Amino acid sequence: MNFDITEIINFERIFSLEGYGETLDTLKEYIERIDEEVKIPRATRTLISDSIAEIMKKYISENRLEEGCCYYVKNIGNNICFVHVYSSTGKSFKNLDLAMLPSDIKNGDVIVMKDGKYVVEQSVTDEIYLTEKRIMDSLKNSIELFRKEGTEYFVCGKSDDSKNPKMNLRIEDTNQEFWGIEIGEELYNKIKFGSKVKYESGKYIFVS
Repeated sequence: MNFDITEIINFERIFSLEGYGETLDTLKEYIERIDEEVKIPRATRTLISDSIAEIMKKYISENRLEEGCCYYVKNIGNNICFVHVYSSTGKSFKNLDLAMLPSDIKNGDVIVMKDGKYVVEQSVTDEIYLTEKRIMDSLKNSIELFRKEGTEYFVCGKSDDSKNPKMNLRIEDTNQEFWGIEIGEELYNKIKFGSKVKYESGKYIFVS
């Protein structure tokens, strides 16, 4: 598998920092292929964590799963697997017996209980992986690319949390993206995926 990125992250160093639980376990193979070392900003870790939560809550709601039966694998030890347990209202933490899980389980997998046994839900696992990759790739882009006076941008997502409104933008000609741009409540209520906004006089305005 080939990846187009120029950064690498020192996982051992990041795991020693406060908030290490927000780092990208599912991108370990992706990150190990590259050469330079950079830090993941706290805001990016938060954005990744929030994005995972949104995907998991959507999956739980669409499949009408029981509370506390959808897990995101964070760390695998000798005999236990540390997971984030997601529900429609939030998340908690739990250790699962590794012997009860699929033998090929890995960090970043989403597991659910089906027919009395734990299985990997590959579609959700892949969706989270690709979302994390897009966020990591967006780190290569400067916010200044998305603040060009009079330029229109494609809205490729927005946060679920209206109390902390953010949007993700894309430059259509190049497919470059920038995630987690803070915006006001008025703009947040107007935009959706596929909307257009324009940067004008130091702020974003709704176009269509």
